[in-house]
Amino acid sequence: LMNQYDKELRTLNLAEEDTLVLGRLIYTLGVVLHCASNAPAAPNMGKTLLDFVRVFTDIYVLDEYVKQSILFATSIVAQISPVAVMTAEIYPQLMDIRLWLRSCSLSPSPLTLLS
Repeated sequence: LMNQYDKELRTLNLAEEDTLVLGRLIYTLGVVLHCASNAPAAPNMGKTLLDFVRVFTDIYVLDEYVKQSILFATSIVAQISPVAVMTAEIYPQLMDIRLWLRSCSLSPSPLTLLS
């Protein structure tokens, strides 16, 4: 048990090297949330997804694919959330992501949407 305690483990580095995996993960979570939109737990799932996505908006250098997946997930949360939940519970997260999207649109490499 203790003979390999100092062995370096190679794990995923989602924010820097494995951005394709991160983008696919966020897209997949958005699709799962969309499929569960009629479930009673969907607003809580949306809030959790926004909390997860908001962590990656603090990273300034993100791949364009990850930015697109964050935009997709945020739009799914806005689509499935009732107005009461949006105004009471997830409004601060949405405003943070809105500011992040504004900064992305003003950056030298603007967010380009898939056509």
